[in-house]
Amino acid sequence: MKPIMITLMYLTFGGDIKLDSFEVQDSCHTWWKNNVVKTEKRKKTFMSNHYYYMYNKKRVIGYMCDGDGGV
Repeated sequence: MKPIMITLMYLTFGGDIKLDSFEVQDSCHTWWKNNVVKTEKRKKTFMSNHYYYMYNKKRVIGYMCDGDGGV
């Protein structure tokens, strides 16, 4: 399989979105499932997501791959 570029999106303390891009050897979905940890929130609130995602001790809000949509 040829390398695919994946871009992870993070929220910064100021509310901006930071992007980190790198190559992966798997499909984007496979890489996401194998490397990003899904954790359930302890305190759940109305109208909010009950899970968050972590990669390298950073909270990830989504990803993009070679122009196709991600999470």
